[in-house]
Amino acid sequence: MKKIILVPVMAVLLSVNSLSYAQESAIEETVQEQPAVEKVSKKKRKAKEENVVPVLELQGGVDETRSAPEEIEEAASPLKSWLEGDYATGDWGGARSRLEDRGVTFEAIYMTDIFQKLHGGSQVSKYPAKAFGALDTAIILETEKMGLWKGGTATVRFQHAHGWGLNERYIGAYQYVNAFDVGPFTHLAEFWYQQAFFDDLIEIKVGKQDACYDFMTLDLATNFVNNSHAWFMPNVPLPAYPDQALGLVLKVNPTEWLSLRSGWYDGNARGGVSPFSTAFGGDKASFLIQEIGVRHKRGNMPGTILAGGWLHTGHVEEFDTGEPRAQTYGWYFEAEQMLWKEKKDYPEDTQGLYILGQVSMAPENRIEASKYYGAALMYKGLFKNRDEDVLGIGTAIAQFSRKLKGIDGRSGGENIIEAFYKIQVTPWMSLQPTAQFIHRVNGYNTNAFTLGLRTTITF
Repeated sequence: MKKIILVPVMAVLLSVNSLSYAQESAIEETVQEQPAVEKVSKKKRKAKEENVVPVLELQGGVDETRSAPEEIEEAASPLKSWLEGDYATGDWGGARSRLEDRGVTFEAIYMTDIFQKLHGGSQVSKYPAKAFGALDTAIILETEKMGLWKGGTATVRFQHAHGWGLNERYIGAYQYVNAFDVGPFTHLAEFWYQQAFFDDLIEIKVGKQDACYDFMTLDLATNFVNNSHAWFMPNVPLPAYPDQALGLVLKVNPTEWLSLRSGWYDGNARGGVSPFSTAFGGDKASFLIQEIGVRHKRGNMPGTILAGGWLHTGHVEEFDTGEPRAQTYGWYFEAEQMLWKEKKDYPEDTQGLYILGQVSMAPENRIEASKYYGAALMYKGLFKNRDEDVLGIGTAIAQFSRKLKGIDGRSGGENIIEAFYKIQVTPWMSLQPTAQFIHRVNGYNTNAFTLGLRTTITF
C-alpha cells in the first residue's frame, strides 16, 4: 500500500517544487521592479507559508492536531470523561460496555439520608439528627445478547441497609417521611426470571420480586422522599421494599400506549425471611392485584394513567366488632401529566412542568387509613444549564377510619407536605435537600417538621 501511495505523492512533490520555483522566480522579478513593497511581500509570503499543510502529511491524511486541537485536548481529559460518564467507577477500561453488549449488566447504587427533626413528633422534647444508608446491587442477564434465546431477562438483587432514621422513634408518622427508613437489614431482595413472547406482546415474570417495579409507580414521582408519593400509597399492603415476595406477574401490551397487568404474590412476605417459608406456610395468604396502564402524549407532552384494584386473602379483624374476615380489598387511581414543555418541537425533551394526582380507597373497618389522597407539582430543568434537576412540592393525606376514634383516639387525617430540589451533580451522583411538614402526626393533635439531605451515587 505504501508503494502505491508513494508514486502520486512524488508526482505531487515534483509539481509543487516546480510551482514553488516558478512562483519564487516571478516574485523575485516583481521585487526587483517594485523594491518599495519588498518587506510587505515577504511578510505575506511568510504568513501564507505558515498556513500551508506540508504535502508529506497528505500521505497519512491532514494533521488534525492543527485543525482541531480543542477536540484532541477534550478527548484526552480523563477527568471530563469520568464526570460525564454514567457510573462513578467508570467503564472499567471498556470491560463494562463489552459485558453489557454480551448481555451482562452490573448495577450498584448507594444512597444515604441525613435528617434533622426541628419540631414536634412523638418525642417532642428531642430534636435529633439521624443518618441512614442503603446499598442496592444487582446483576441483570439478557439471554438474547448472550447468544441464547430471545426475550429472556434474569435479575438477582442484593440489598443492605444500616442506621436508623427519624420516623420510628422521633416522629411516629403513619406515612413514612423516608421511603427507605425501615431499620438495618441485609438480604437477597430479588431473584426472578422474565420471558417475553411475540415481540413483547406478552411478558411473564416469576420469582421473588418487588411489586413496585410493575405496579403503582409513576416516573417522576419517585423523586419524592416520602413513601406515599414515591412508591406506593399507604393503605395498600403491596409486597415491596423491604418485604419483597415470591410472585407471578402477567403483562399484556396490546399497543405501545396500553398495558394490562395482573400479579399474584405471597401475602405474608417479610424482609430477611426465606420467601419459601412464608409462601408455603402459615395461612397461605395471597396478595392479588390488577392494573391498567395508559401512556399517552398530549401535543408532545407525555402522561401516564394507572388504575387498579387489589385483594389480600389474609385474615383480618374488623376494628369495631372484632369479627374475623377472610380478606380485605381496595382500589386506586393515579396519574402523572406534563402541563408545559420548554421545547415543544422536540418530542424527546422532558424539561417542563408536571402534575401528579393519586387516590386510593379501602374498607374503613379493616384498613386504618381507609382513604388516601395525593397531589404534587414538579418541574424538570427549571434553571438554565440545569436540565436534569427536579423541583417538587406535594401533599399526601392519609384519612383515618372514623371507627378508630373510639378505639385509640385517632381521627381526621395525617398530611405530609414535602418540598425538595434534586441536583443532578453528574449523571451518576445527585444531592437532594428536602423539607417536610407533618400535620396531625398519625391522626393525633401534634405536628412535626424535618429537614433532610439525600445523596445518591451510582457505581
